[in-house]
Amino acid sequence: MKRIICICAILASSLLAFAELYAPHRIVEVGIDSQVGASNNYFRADEVFTKNLVIDLREVSENLSSSGLEIDYYTKDRIFLNVNISPKFRLGLFTETEGAGYLNVPHRLFEILGKGYQAGEDATFDIEGYADLFYNIGASFHTTIFEKYGVTFTPTYYVPLAYMEKTTAKVTVSSTDDGSLTARADAQVTLYSAVSLQKYKENKFSSGDVTSDIAKSLSSGGFDLSLAVERPIFPKLDVGAFVRIPMIPARLDHKMTMDVYGYYTVNKLMGILDKSMEMDKDYGVGDVVYTTDESKKVWRPFRIGAEAAWRPFGSWFVLRPMLALVVRNPYTSGVRSVYPEFSLAAEAAFRNMIGINFSTNYLNRVFVQQMGIMLNFRVIELNIKAMLRGGSFINSFNWTGAGAYVGVRIGF
Repeated sequence: MKRIICICAILASSLLAFAELYAPHRIVEVGIDSQVGASNNYFRADEVFTKNLVIDLREVSENLSSSGLEIDYYTKDRIFLNVNISPKFRLGLFTETEGAGYLNVPHRLFEILGKGYQAGEDATFDIEGYADLFYNIGASFHTTIFEKYGVTFTPTYYVPLAYMEKTTAKVTVSSTDDGSLTARADAQVTLYSAVSLQKYKENKFSSGDVTSDIAKSLSSGGFDLSLAVERPIFPKLDVGAFVRIPMIPARLDHKMTMDVYGYYTVNKLMGILDKSMEMDKDYGVGDVVYTTDESKKVWRPFRIGAEAAWRPFGSWFVLRPMLALVVRNPYTSGVRSVYPEFSLAAEAAFRNMIGINFSTNYLNRVFVQQMGIMLNFRVIELNIKAMLRGGSFINSFNWTGAGAYVGVRIGF
């Protein structure tokens, strides 16, 4: 027993001897991470979740940013196993689901609906959005080379469970001489999947269908490779660079297409003065068409960046800046999008038992303000984080969105 304790102590000390961006706390650990969040860049939560929701379009048009209304969501759940023998040999296995979505409504639409439009003229705008849900399974291997460089390889096999690439809805606003104003949106929404969704939508499936479709979904995945390199520059500063390269696309053979529509009509627009104005609205989904006439190639986003860990007062306090560039749909022209990501985090921990952390981030086109606490009971570690989210930096403090993260690790 004493020999085992001695070996564990030697291994644990070796983990802390090498300066790293993220030094592990345990030799062996299993864990679960879960995160969810949603936001927009204008409406506060206390304004939306009310018994009688009233939207003043004039006020919205005056105060909404020029980028328009932006709505997003993000979710990620991961299960993992890490074995940290030494800085020269660390192995991790993980499985996870990850989903994201985004919708943008142009500012000009709210301006017309709120303030009116010249009679007899039409205007056309675009509403853009996307959504996806991936299942990922992978492994990571970390080692050191040339004594100072830490290198991590992470091959990942990913399966798009559902995928809607960048979709554009056409919005037409028209007015008449009698003072009525109509805004109509039409979009052809296409959802790609590895298996046919028709039998599930019509509730005509058996347990055998589910088993067969799971196997088919898992066999249609793609592959990407992540590489991270880090090294200590000064005794209190470590820097690193990372890249994720999509290499083999996933292939989705089934397509579900539907026509989505909605309209909003204001009659007697001048009646806003004497409260005689009338409003009408309707929305719905047209016929759904299922096809298998093409195979859709799907890549996870390309990502490249750099990060650092600065410990100005010792190992108990860490500042972590990060800057990255993301390319969504990197090999698909027409729907490719490029955007930056960055963050600045501050972490403080007492004997690695109790810790707090704060960060300001711009991730997946959303500003996120995060505060968390870490409780480490040696065998069990608990991480809890609360987030405020928003489409702009200012709105991320105004309860226009929120999120939460919970992480549990068990090991020795």
